Amino acid sequence: MKKFLTAFIISAIFMGSSFALAHVSPNVKLVTTKQAVSQLLPNGKLFLKNVHLNNSQVETLKSSGHWNSHETNYKFFVSRDKNNSIQRAVVFITEFTRHGPIVVAVSLDSNGKVMDAMVTDIQMETLEWVGPLIRSGFLKEFRGKGSEFSLDLQSKSLAQTSSMTRSFAHILANAIKRSTQLYQIAF
Repeated sequence: MKKFLTAFIISAIFMGSSFALAHVSPNVKLVTTKQAVSQLLPNGKLFLKNVHLNNSQVETLKSSGHWNSHETNYKFFVSRDKNNSIQRAVVFITEFTRHGPIVVAVSLDSNGKVMDAMVTDIQMETLEWVGPLIRSGFLKEFRGKGSEFSLDLQSKSLAQTSSMTRSFAHILANAIKRSTQLYQIAF
């Protein structure tokens, strides 16, 4: 019985570790937090605003139908002018996919409209599908959009891309939309 139990435990450990390692790919940091904040908030005095969502705010966000995050703490990097008015804010939104997390930094103006966005962190495997979106300027198509924009993407950037790239385009668009909705609640 001891031999059977020992063999069972050893095989369970190997099977478990092989499943755990089956789909791991290294993280690629495309842009550091410092670089992203410097690029997305070029002017003004820099402040950090910690936002902790209460239950009511979480329910409001989830009622939008595409907010599936369990995170309740966010950090906004805020640029203010000499009158202490908000010029821009940057928030980092993480989208969790079956291929690993993708982090998108989104810059918003004082009205919560998208100024710019960039992918900062991504898994090596996922870069194959997201790379064409980064190179094509897909994220620039969201400039000027607020929380009301549709996730029904009709982008010219997607015309000649694979179905996986189009799927990740939707994930990136969702991250940008979530950032605009979060801004509306936080400010």
